[in-house]
Amino acid sequence: MDKNNRTNFHYQKALELFKKNNVTEAVKELKLCLKFNPKDVLALNLLALGYYLKCRFDKAENYWRQSLAIKRKNNQAIDYLELITKKDFLELRQEYKEILFNDTVGKSEKIEFLKTIINKHDELIEPYLILGLLYKEDQNYQEALKYLYQAYDLDSGNKNIKDYIMECENIENKYKFFSLDRFDLSRFNLEKFKFFKYKKETTLILTALLAVFLIFYINSEEQPVQLDNTVQQEEIKKQSAAAENNKNQNPDQESQQESKNEGFNSLNNLDLKLDLMKFKAIENPISLDLIRTIKENEAKKNSAETYEEYFSEDREQELFNLGLQALRNQRYQDAAAIFEQLYKFSEAEYLKRESLYLLARSSQLTQNYLAAENYYQLYIDNYPETNYYEEALYNLGLLLDEQDKLEEAKEILQQLREDAPYSSYNNSKVYDILNKEN
Repeated sequence: MDKNNRTNFHYQKALELFKKNNVTEAVKELKLCLKFNPKDVLALNLLALGYYLKCRFDKAENYWRQSLAIKRKNNQAIDYLELITKKDFLELRQEYKEILFNDTVGKSEKIEFLKTIINKHDELIEPYLILGLLYKEDQNYQEALKYLYQAYDLDSGNKNIKDYIMECENIENKYKFFSLDRFDLSRFNLEKFKFFKYKKETTLILTALLAVFLIFYINSEEQPVQLDNTVQQEEIKKQSAAAENNKNQNPDQESQQESKNEGFNSLNNLDLKLDLMKFKAIENPISLDLIRTIKENEAKKNSAETYEEYFSEDREQELFNLGLQALRNQRYQDAAAIFEQLYKFSEAEYLKRESLYLLARSSQLTQNYLAAENYYQLYIDNYPETNYYEEALYNLGLLLDEQDKLEEAKEILQQLREDAPYSSYNNSKVYDILNKEN
């Protein structure tokens, strides 16, 4: 297959994918198309449209301008560029960066802003996705799924959206199954359960149920429910007394009764205190140590996931959102790793800028002070007119002072005073440091 045929093949495939609302895969096909023919105007325009739908407005504008540079007459890129460079849309693009990727903006404000965008531009994919993630973070899984499903309808090829939907659905199902209304453990009564017709299977069944229950509570990071040991001991005594009484009244059936009670005796061998965090079952094939090991391995697997796919699939903003979530959840090492990748490899200038500051902040919170100093200084040197500039000066000044680098701290804080004399960061701490004696 020659270059022209390959170009046409990938372009036609991209068109079909667009018709099926599979934007992510369509973008991949168009990139392949442009590898064989970088000056294919139709492919450039369609790729730009894909980036527009994914809210990569800077990239979309760039590809439409490339298209116009190749051909100006009868080129749809003119109309597209007119749309995204109008004053109101330029303002929206600016707000999109300033509101969604600014950790100082409240979540409710972000939600309202995203809903406003959806009302005006319901063809855009990412507002639905970010709304879903914001609701997911608040554990409002029904609302999260509502928006994630809409995002999936617009981009059925986005694996990340599918993963988020599955995660929310799994959690929703767990909550339904393990709801306290369904399992009122405070009224747990052994008399309601007929274990006698089971033998050795009883122990295994109960073991499996408790293991699943334990996994759920560990994963949800909730405190385990502990049953009243006194109540349980009373129940056991009642059962034992009833069995002894029955044995005395029916001595001829002693052997049969012992056989029936085998399963219940196995049950008694369990730790019926049911302190779920200390649960150990005799002959239990799923020990607590094994459960914790599985959980730790899963965590390592997640943290070891490479970030390359986010860049190859133009999902840098999703990665940025994950970094913010890690930072809010005090997983500072994870946050630092994500922001470092974004700062190094993202092509979006605003993401590089925001990630650099957040990388400095994450490094400081992990007590990697030397790295934090370097990143703060990089931000200050390269982005003097941006939203985190004053905060970067303030944080770096205080950090240097804590590291007994008084002269350097004074120099940075004096810069803060001169560049932003009315800043709220010019507080008593700054005054005290500037007036310290060497």
